[in-house]
Amino acid sequence: MFITGGQGYYTKDGQQKSRSGDFLILVSAEELPLDKDNFRACVVKTHLEQCGCWMMGSCVIQGRKFTLSGGLRGGRSDDDCSEGCL
Repeated sequence: MFITGGQGYYTKDGQQKSRSGDFLILVSAEELPLDKDNFRACVVKTHLEQCGCWMMGSCVIQGRKFTLSGGLRGGRSDDDCSEGCL
């Protein structure tokens, strides 16, 4: 989630994007069980773009690329994204 910046806007064709901002990321090691003690947090500068019903982006942390996702901002309901989404 954005903790600063990341204001959303729409392109002329209606796609939602966000400006660069500080994004809070929670990660866990794949080989460890999901547990509150196995999470790490970091903040990176990134931006997101609309991909179907989701806002998607990526970042690189210590040479490893991570894919980021988040829900759409603004007043869309789940019904607006019912087709073509999982």
